[in-house]
Amino acid sequence: METTNSTKSRVLKWLAIGLVWTLFALFFASQFALQSQFLGRPVPFLQILSWQLVSGYVWFALTPLILYIARRFPFEPGRWKVSLPVHIVAGLLIGLVQLGFDAFLLPRLGYPPGYEFPNYWEAYKFFVSLNLHLSQLIYWGVVGIWSVYNYYQKYRERELQTSKLEARLAQSRLQVLKMQLHPHFLFNTLNAISELIHRDPDAADRMLTDLSDLLRMSFESLEVQEVALKQELEFLNKYIEIEQMRFHDRLKVEMNIAPETLDACVPNMILQPLVENAIKHGI
Repeated sequence: METTNSTKSRVLKWLAIGLVWTLFALFFASQFALQSQFLGRPVPFLQILSWQLVSGYVWFALTPLILYIARRFPFEPGRWKVSLPVHIVAGLLIGLVQLGFDAFLLPRLGYPPGYEFPNYWEAYKFFVSLNLHLSQLIYWGVVGIWSVYNYYQKYRERELQTSKLEARLAQSRLQVLKMQLHPHFLFNTLNAISELIHRDPDAADRMLTDLSDLLRMSFESLEVQEVALKQELEFLNKYIEIEQMRFHDRLKVEMNIAPETLDACVPNMILQPLVENAIKHGI
């Protein structure tokens, strides 16, 4: 399925490129027709169009080669010093090749009107002197359009990658939050508050305040990788206070923290899961 889509995409791309060269030929054919009318030497439009289409489709045949050179030698930071001379030489050679085809084909179609060349080389010199500079403009135009398109594609790819990374980051943050505060803990705490409201409103109020502080601290430090140990202990104390109100005398906690370690940096939320597991399996 992917191969079919890829083939279809390539075919559509080259059809679009062929259409561009056809429009290119129509543009120059209309210009030549107006000039011939203005100079009083009108030429049938279909004959003019045949000249321009032949010349345009020769460029169309050379387009894969131009795009290959553009891909191999892009104008990117650190590479343009090599790419520039390569494109100058390539543009000149490809222009001469295209003019060689023009010199061979167009005189057989009556171009230029009313003039015959004694041999191919005379025709070739005529076409080179007439259109060499135009051929360079065309070559650089193709390279420029490809470079802009390539830059746009890379920009879109970076945007897509960024959006994917942001989505993954948001999902990771949610997973981290879920790991930090297990849903069972929240449900059990809310149930405990519901029970205390009627029996001990003050204790229910304290537990609700502690839960609010715990959630606030969780969200505030969600994007932080490391925190001071004293901040980690502050969060842990809020968690333990809630659990002590739930389990009363069944839960006793002792802390022996060296004062000089309080400013040390530790991974965020490293202690709470350990204590939660200890309470869960211990009780």
